[in-house]
Amino acid sequence: MVFELTERSAVTDFEEFSRVLSHYRSQGFRIAVDDIGSGYNSLKTPIYLKPEFINLDRSLIHDINEHPAQHQLLTVILNYAIQSGTKVIDEGIKTKEEYEFIQTVGIHYAQGYAIGRPAEKLAHAKSPLMR
Repeated sequence: MVFELTERSAVTDFEEFSRVLSHYRSQGFRIAVDDIGSGYNSLKTPIYLKPEFINLDRSLIHDINEHPAQHQLLTVILNYAIQSGTKVIDEGIKTKEEYEFIQTVGIHYAQGYAIGRPAEKLAHAKSPLMR
Protein backbone atom coordinates (compact mmCIF):
# COMPACT_ATOMS: atom_id res chain seq x y z
CA MET A 1 0.00 0.00 0.00
CA VAL A 2 1.34 3.42 -0.93
CA PHE A 3 0.22 6.67 0.74
CA GLU A 4 0.38 9.60 -1.67
CA LEU A 5 1.01 12.96 -0.03
CA THR A 6 -0.13 16.04 -1.92
CA GLU A 7 0.94 19.66 -1.67
CA ARG A 8 -2.56 20.89 -0.81
CA SER A 9 -1.42 21.60 2.74
CA ALA A 10 2.09 22.66 3.62
CA VAL A 11 3.97 20.52 6.11
CA THR A 12 5.22 22.83 8.84
CA ASP A 13 6.65 20.30 11.32
CA PHE A 14 8.71 17.84 9.29
CA GLU A 15 10.06 16.04 12.38
CA GLU A 16 6.58 15.23 13.70
CA PHE A 17 5.31 14.31 10.25
CA SER A 18 8.32 12.02 9.73
CA ARG A 19 7.56 10.33 13.05
CA VAL A 20 3.97 9.64 11.93
CA LEU A 21 5.17 8.30 8.58
CA SER A 22 7.68 6.07 10.37
CA HIS A 23 4.79 4.43 12.23
CA TYR A 24 3.05 3.59 8.94
CA ARG A 25 6.28 2.43 7.28
CA SER A 26 6.84 0.00 10.16
CA GLN A 27 3.52 -1.56 9.16
CA GLY A 28 4.64 -2.02 5.54
CA PHE A 29 3.21 1.13 3.96
CA ARG A 30 5.28 3.12 1.48
CA ILE A 31 5.16 6.84 0.78
CA ALA A 32 4.81 8.82 -2.45
CA VAL A 33 5.00 12.61 -2.66
CA ASP A 34 2.92 14.15 -5.44
CA ASP A 35 3.67 17.17 -7.63
CA ILE A 36 7.37 17.65 -6.91
CA GLY A 37 8.38 20.90 -8.56
CA SER A 38 5.31 22.90 -7.58
CA GLY A 39 3.82 24.10 -4.33
CA TYR A 40 5.03 25.42 -1.02
CA ASN A 41 7.47 22.77 0.24
CA SER A 42 8.01 20.83 -2.94
CA LEU A 43 11.80 20.57 -2.87
CA LYS A 44 12.12 20.30 0.92
CA THR A 45 9.57 17.53 1.17
CA PRO A 46 11.59 14.64 -0.34
CA ILE A 47 14.65 15.61 1.69
CA TYR A 48 12.87 15.44 5.03
CA LEU A 49 10.27 12.74 4.39
CA LYS A 50 12.44 10.36 2.33
CA PRO A 51 9.57 8.94 0.27
CA GLU A 52 9.91 5.74 -1.71
CA PHE A 53 8.36 7.49 -4.73
CA ILE A 54 8.18 11.06 -5.99
CA ASN A 55 5.70 12.14 -8.67
CA LEU A 56 6.94 14.98 -10.83
CA ASP A 57 4.65 17.90 -11.49
CA ARG A 58 3.43 18.15 -15.07
CA SER A 59 4.92 21.65 -15.36
CA LEU A 60 8.44 20.17 -15.20
CA ILE A 61 7.76 17.83 -18.10
CA HIS A 62 5.71 19.98 -20.47
CA ASP A 63 7.83 20.32 -23.65
CA ILE A 64 10.96 19.33 -21.68
CA ASN A 65 12.62 18.21 -24.89
CA GLU A 66 12.65 21.89 -25.98
CA HIS A 67 13.83 23.54 -22.72
CA PRO A 68 17.37 22.92 -21.44
CA ALA A 69 16.66 24.60 -18.07
CA GLN A 70 13.84 22.14 -17.36
CA HIS A 71 16.14 19.31 -18.37
CA GLN A 72 18.75 20.51 -15.85
CA LEU A 73 16.20 20.66 -13.03
CA LEU A 74 14.90 17.20 -13.91
CA THR A 75 18.47 15.87 -13.87
CA VAL A 76 19.06 17.33 -10.38
CA ILE A 77 15.85 15.77 -9.04
CA LEU A 78 16.58 12.42 -10.69
CA ASN A 79 20.16 12.35 -9.35
CA TYR A 80 18.89 13.10 -5.83
CA ALA A 81 16.28 10.35 -6.16
CA ILE A 82 18.83 7.78 -7.31
CA GLN A 83 21.21 8.66 -4.46
CA SER A 84 18.42 8.44 -1.87
CA GLY A 85 16.86 5.23 -3.20
CA THR A 86 13.68 6.96 -4.37
CA LYS A 87 11.84 6.04 -7.58
CA VAL A 88 10.65 8.86 -9.85
CA ILE A 89 7.22 8.77 -11.45
CA ASP A 90 6.62 11.14 -14.33
CA GLU A 91 2.95 11.98 -14.68
CA GLY A 92 1.15 13.63 -17.55
CA ILE A 93 3.28 12.61 -20.52
CA LYS A 94 1.29 14.07 -23.40
CA THR A 95 3.60 13.88 -26.39
CA LYS A 96 5.80 11.28 -28.03
CA GLU A 97 8.74 13.71 -27.74
CA GLU A 98 8.29 14.10 -23.97
CA TYR A 99 8.08 10.33 -23.57
CA GLU A 100 11.19 9.68 -25.65
CA PHE A 101 13.09 12.36 -23.73
CA ILE A 102 12.28 11.02 -20.26
CA GLN A 103 13.29 7.53 -21.40
CA THR A 104 16.75 8.84 -22.31
CA VAL A 105 17.31 10.39 -18.85
CA GLY A 106 16.22 7.30 -16.92
CA ILE A 107 12.89 8.12 -15.29
CA HIS A 108 11.74 4.99 -13.43
CA TYR A 109 7.99 5.09 -14.14
CA ALA A 110 5.77 7.14 -16.45
CA GLN A 111 2.12 7.66 -17.19
CA GLY A 112 0.13 9.84 -19.52
CA TYR A 113 -1.85 9.97 -22.75
CA ALA A 114 1.30 9.51 -24.86
CA ILE A 115 1.68 6.07 -23.26
CA GLY A 116 -1.98 5.08 -23.13
CA ARG A 117 -5.43 6.34 -22.22
CA PRO A 118 -7.08 5.16 -19.00
CA ALA A 119 -9.26 2.08 -19.38
CA GLU A 120 -13.01 2.62 -19.09
CA LYS A 121 -13.32 -0.36 -16.74
CA LEU A 122 -11.10 -1.09 -13.77
CA ALA A 123 -8.90 -4.09 -14.44
CA HIS A 124 -8.26 -6.54 -11.63
CA ALA A 125 -4.56 -6.83 -12.40
CA LYS A 126 -2.11 -6.43 -9.54
CA SER A 127 -0.38 -3.04 -9.54
CA PRO A 128 3.43 -3.11 -10.05
CA LEU A 129 3.71 -0.81 -7.01
CA MET A 130 2.06 -3.35 -4.72
CA ARG A 131 4.00 -6.03 -2.89
